[in-house]
Amino acid sequence: MPKEIVPILSGGGTRLACYIGILKALQEQGLTFRHLVGVSGGSIVAALYAAGWSLSQMHQLAMTTDFRQFRGMSLTKLVRLGGLSDGNAFEAWLDHLLQGKCFADLDIDLHVLATDIQGGGPVIFNRQLTPELKVSQAIRFSMSIPLFFAFKRFKHHVMTDGVILSEDALHRDWSGEGLPLVCFRLKK
Repeated sequence: MPKEIVPILSGGGTRLACYIGILKALQEQGLTFRHLVGVSGGSIVAALYAAGWSLSQMHQLAMTTDFRQFRGMSLTKLVRLGGLSDGNAFEAWLDHLLQGKCFADLDIDLHVLATDIQGGGPVIFNRQLTPELKVSQAIRFSMSIPLFFAFKRFKHHVMTDGVILSEDALHRDWSGEGLPLVCFRLKK
C-alpha cells in the first residue's frame, strides 16, 4: 500500500470532529500527504490542518465552538441573496483563525472546491490557481449551502456549496503525480 495519499474531506456541515478523527487515523496508519482537498464543511478542517493547526487544537475548537452563532436568520436575505445568512460572520471568524492566510502561505497544498451555479461546474481554489486569495473566502464559497448561506460572487462565477459537484470533479489528479485518492464524505 502506498504511504502517500491525497485525502478528500467532503461535506459534513459542522461535524469537524469526524474529520479530525479521520486525519488522526491516517497518521496512525503511517500515511502522509502533501495535498489535501476540502469541500464544503470538510474544507474547514482541511484548511486548519494546511495552516499548521495540530489535531488537538482543532479538536478543542470543534468541542468549544457553538456554530449556531453563524446562522443570522433573515427572510430578507433569503429573498435577496439566496440564503438566510450572508455568511460574513463565519468568514470573518475563520479568517481570524487562519490569521488571514492566502493559499500561497499554507504549509501544504490545499485545494478547495465550490460550484458555479451559473455554469454548474466546479471552481477550484489552490496555490496554483488562486495563490493570493484568502483561504477563508474560498471556504465560504464552498459552504454556500442554498437557502442557509447566501450565494457569493467570485469574478464571473456565482458560488455555491462545493458538494454540488459531479463525482468526476472530486477524483482528479490533485497532486499531478498520480497519488492515490481517498475520499471521505459525511452526510446527514
